[in-house]
Amino acid sequence: MNLFVVLLLLLIAGFAPILYKKFLSGIDFKTLIVIIAAVNFIAATFLYITNMDSVNADIQGMSTQTMVLLALLIIVTYFIGQLLYMNLLQNNASYAVSSIVSIAPVITLIASVFIFDQKVGIPGTLGVLLTSLGVGAILLNNMNPK
Repeated sequence: MNLFVVLLLLLIAGFAPILYKKFLSGIDFKTLIVIIAAVNFIAATFLYITNMDSVNADIQGMSTQTMVLLALLIIVTYFIGQLLYMNLLQNNASYAVSSIVSIAPVITLIASVFIFDQKVGIPGTLGVLLTSLGVGAILLNNMNPK
């Protein structure tokens, strides 16, 4: 794993809720989602233009079923996920919302083992569970909105 990329991702993930919360103090979360979508569209268009050959080859190789499933996955995980996240963020402490989202590895662990038959060792399982307990403690610390 590239340590620089991991640290950069950590910084982005750590600062994003705070910055989004700042914007959400002046505008509705739905407006922010629309702005995010517009900027993502522009950035994705640039990415497509600069990688047109490989993107076209991948898209042409996908079946209709794969495209539909991918579209549904994006709607559920990105669009609905962002709506819920921003709604929570607008009315709650940024560190609490960020902490809730960080419990996602529990779901990932369960799905990996039971649905995708991946092997997860005891250290990995304990790490996910201990992290989730720590998040629970954070949430208990401040149950008041804003």
